[in-house]
Amino acid sequence: MSRRRGIVGIHGEDGASVYVRRRPWPFRARIRGLGRLSPEKGPEGGACALSLSGEQVFLRVLTAAPRPGAHPAETLAEQAAHFDGNGDVATVRALGRERRMGGLRAALFALARAEAVEAAFRDAGVRGLDLVDLVPAPLALYNGAAAQLRTRGTLLCLRVTAESTDAFLGRGRVPLLARRLPVGLRAFGAAEPDNDAWKRWARELASALAFARSLWPDRRAVPQTVVVCGERRWSAAERERIGSIAGAPCLDAADLPEARRKGAGPGFTPALGCALTSLGRAPIGLSVFPAAAREQQTLRRQAPWWIAAAACAALGMALPVYRVHRSRVYHRRRVRQLRERLDRQSDLERDFLARQAENLALRRGIAPLRGAVHGADVVRRALEAVASAKHEDDWIILAADAERYLAEGQVAAGRGSGPAGGAPVEHLVIEGYTPAHDLSTVRAMIERLRRYPFIAEADLLADDRLRQDADRDRLWAPLGSRLFALEIRTAIP
Repeated sequence: MSRRRGIVGIHGEDGASVYVRRRPWPFRARIRGLGRLSPEKGPEGGACALSLSGEQVFLRVLTAAPRPGAHPAETLAEQAAHFDGNGDVATVRALGRERRMGGLRAALFALARAEAVEAAFRDAGVRGLDLVDLVPAPLALYNGAAAQLRTRGTLLCLRVTAESTDAFLGRGRVPLLARRLPVGLRAFGAAEPDNDAWKRWARELASALAFARSLWPDRRAVPQTVVVCGERRWSAAERERIGSIAGAPCLDAADLPEARRKGAGPGFTPALGCALTSLGRAPIGLSVFPAAAREQQTLRRQAPWWIAAAACAALGMALPVYRVHRSRVYHRRRVRQLRERLDRQSDLERDFLARQAENLALRRGIAPLRGAVHGADVVRRALEAVASAKHEDDWIILAADAERYLAEGQVAAGRGSGPAGGAPVEHLVIEGYTPAHDLSTVRAMIERLRRYPFIAEADLLADDRLRQDADRDRLWAPLGSRLFALEIRTAIP
């Protein structure tokens, strides 16, 4: 049961449903009541249109008078842009086609909650149907009643719920008024018909009709027929009282011709209007179905055609197979030439890597020599600085690399020791003797050494870090001098 053949209109509040065929058959032959659809009962996979109650949809009739330099459609769009709803709640907006009556242009505007739209999708999925349209319930009631009455006169539809009443006034294809009254079935539930709630409801309805007559001053805004729909049947006295307020005869939605012939309940008429609106056969059309969801459905319906197009493209690609077969020899020859060229390039790359490895080995071979040359220059400049800074009574007996001095602990007396492997010398230890047991001359030498720009740091080496050498101590003991060691860090790049 696809949308191409027909559609199921569902009244969202009581689940009443109607199936309407799309083919232009006689009106009665196109309508089949399905009763209340439940998860266990319904046309599996069929397309459906669901109505959203007035609590879920904000519905208004926007009007615009012709203005110089401004199209009425632009004016109506500007008015619709002023309705933003609740800033924290996502909404779906819809603006119907503009209609002209008298000197005014009118268009129907709807603003639906996104959460209500999502709930409608879930409801349709539970029933096993494919949701293709969403229609405001007041508009669905009007379209369903107008289709059954087959009237082009002014029609007032009242959809009464427990807490509120949705009033929709229209004349043929022109919407005149859409208003929600804050009084519902409680106004009719009291035993006394002249209770306060009833009077308040009457005042609200009269005020809404007076507002419509102020917008449309001619008699075309006066209702000629009133249709009331709710959760129950309406008595003759209640319909007479409603008709007296509106100034027109009042009918129960369940007493309309098609609903009465099928013995359907009050939800039949809005369900019928919902289906007719979705099929484009209703007087006034408006849908709050999300545009993104409609695009997805369109792509899903077009998927078979895309598959067929892909199959045709595949067949078209098979035609040049013969040509590809004839050119296979050429491509093989071309591949062989490219392989030979790639082999030559690989040989060049191997030769380059071999030369690069030889250059690296040469750099590594001369690294000790470069380090030794650099270290000798550092030691020379450091010894020159020590010789010029020391006191004339002090003796220097050893200059050694600090790392080897501290690690080995024994260095041949009177000989300098360079770093291992030709590494650059940056940290030196200078041993010597001084006749000043308070090391005053050594401290003065340290102060002078610190003034040299290439000396980063100079200080005495702690006694516990001095090397032990018995021969040295025995040789210098008769002189009565004191052993000292300087730790020098150079800053030569």
